[in-house]
Amino acid sequence: MKKSISSPIRKFLVSNGAGKAVSLIFGVLVLSFAVGFYIYAAWNEPSANPPSGNVEAPINISGTAQTKTGD
Repeated sequence: MKKSISSPIRKFLVSNGAGKAVSLIFGVLVLSFAVGFYIYAAWNEPSANPPSGNVEAPINISGTAQTKTGD
């Protein structure tokens, strides 16, 4: 006698048909690749190595050291 394997995937295939399962898997893969490409395309490399490039100057550019008073 052959033992039947009971798994969630097998139950899904039997109850909904293999066509829906293939469509679902294909849709998930396409969506994953689309999101991955969107994230990859949004990346911009820095225009120059630090500390040059598009880095703003520090707030304090004087030659005098700053001190903090209080607690």
